[in-house]
Amino acid sequence: MTKRCVFSHATLGLVALTLLGTLAVPARAAHRKPLAPEGPPARQETGSQGNPLLPPPLAVEALWPDLAMAAKAPGAVPDGLTPTFTADDWAAYRQQFGSAADDVLRKRASQVAEFAQELIGAAAKTEQPGLRRLLLIRATVLTYRATSGNPTAQKALAAYREAIDLNAPAQVAALFTLSDGLARQIATPKAQRPQFSALAAQANIQLCMLLLESNQVAAAQSVVKLLGRHEGALRADKALHEMALQVRALVSQTAAMFETLHTAYDQLARGDDSGALPLYIYGRLVKLNPAAAHALATHRNNAAARELDARFAQVPQDPGANYPLAESLKKLAPTLPEGILRQRTLFAALQAYRAFLAAPQTQGQRVERTLSRMAMQAAAGDGAAPNPVIRPFEKPPATTAPAGPAGPTTQAEG
Repeated sequence: MTKRCVFSHATLGLVALTLLGTLAVPARAAHRKPLAPEGPPARQETGSQGNPLLPPPLAVEALWPDLAMAAKAPGAVPDGLTPTFTADDWAAYRQQFGSAADDVLRKRASQVAEFAQELIGAAAKTEQPGLRRLLLIRATVLTYRATSGNPTAQKALAAYREAIDLNAPAQVAALFTLSDGLARQIATPKAQRPQFSALAAQANIQLCMLLLESNQVAAAQSVVKLLGRHEGALRADKALHEMALQVRALVSQTAAMFETLHTAYDQLARGDDSGALPLYIYGRLVKLNPAAAHALATHRNNAAARELDARFAQVPQDPGANYPLAESLKKLAPTLPEGILRQRTLFAALQAYRAFLAAPQTQGQRVERTLSRMAMQAAAGDGAAPNPVIRPFEKPPATTAPAGPAGPTTQAEG
């Protein structure tokens, strides 16, 4: 048995998972199924089910807050996600407002609106962030369907928007659900619906990015489909429309990339070392984990991966080595499937050419410097790019990643 065969399935799994840097977000069985946003529920894609390189898929419906007017339980959030509010927050809400909350179905719309105003007032006074969010969610849910209460719902939603952490998926999911509801309710004045539709689109895009960061690809596929409810708002805002195009493409490309990586993983598991190269590219150029990528190249007999790894190792000691590294990456790129792996490989080549041109030691290599400039133009034209940085809540929004300093491994992680 050759030395490489000693690299067992267990070791392969450890290296691959380290290389991929997945953030496991296992789905927890909810004791009560929360309601999804109004309209047909999003169907979760199953393409990534069983992919050993992805964490257990979370149940998308568990992201959405309960839209029942008389909610009896706090709902459940998948393990690994920061909850919008805690069990203690729910207990405090029930202790102070439980009786009134249970009676809302027997009250007139005007009385419900008055109760919602009480919740908004209590939210402004509490020093507990989770309780504040819970009170504002309940105030919005109670009033957004009624014409007389709709202004109160708008006020509550505006306060909720200011109370959330935009890096917490569950909180952003609630923002999407509530703004989506206001945008689609006849009770919301027609002139104001577009602003809530735009807010829902922003929240959807943000949520998709957060899910992709956690490698929850199937959940992102389901969530991004709901973006189609707000095409009018997207068409009315050029920047928002561009971000929508980018996030849709990114979700699709990420799903395709993980299918490629799944195939590569299966090849390695069968002893076929050709699968090492896509995994090496992902580890080195997408997840920016050179140590794990080096371990993979060392333990598998793949000439292309080992050559790349050796060239990367030369660069810190010899800036001139950036040129042969860039040439290798340029030649490798067309052999990779279209999408993220190819884009990142071309981008790494582009940066290596830049580093070569920036190094004083290469000033005398006129031929290589001329060829580098030509190759940079070609790489850019062929789609060299890191994953887009999409920040829908920035003003003005940032929709593309900066090129970053010269060097082959400085692209933003995706």
